[in-house]
Amino acid sequence: MSKISIKKICKIVFLIVAISFMLLHMISIPINKKYDAIEIKLDDPSYLEKCTVSLDGSYQFNFLSADTFKGRITVSTYPRTYDKMEKVDITKKDGYPLSYGTYDNLYQFAMLSSDVLLNNIVLLVYSNPMYEDNKSRPLDINHVGWSSTDGYCIVPSVSTREDAIEKLSELGWVYKP
Repeated sequence: MSKISIKKICKIVFLIVAISFMLLHMISIPINKKYDAIEIKLDDPSYLEKCTVSLDGSYQFNFLSADTFKGRITVSTYPRTYDKMEKVDITKKDGYPLSYGTYDNLYQFAMLSSDVLLNNIVLLVYSNPMYEDNKSRPLDINHVGWSSTDGYCIVPSVSTREDAIEKLSELGWVYKP
């Protein structure tokens, strides 16, 4: 091969890669998933509630920042998650808060931890959830957070507390004793 053909091949490969990145960045991927899940409380081995987590929206890849999800993530046992949801940045390592409501009445429900395309998700429910046992109670703005020792966790695609703890441990959110 001559130098000219190698340069042409390199240019063509570069153009294909660049165009692929641009197209992937511009295209929103529809997400419509429904998971059977369980909610556990880390400091209470007897607490286990079954629920359903639904995702409906579009996923956008971003190369210079976190990927984003626009749509709705709902939890069957938390009625206020059916309210309008803010856009979510997808960051597996740190998680990202799920905020619901309107501009003048916005509240945070949980921290979302996820892989690319919202696979392997976990919801870390803030210590003062909007509803506990389906009962309404006010959200105390001064006491919102998640604790790795006594927090509530919603873990899809598992059916036992042990499997949920294992998944949370794999993602680095809790440490198994």
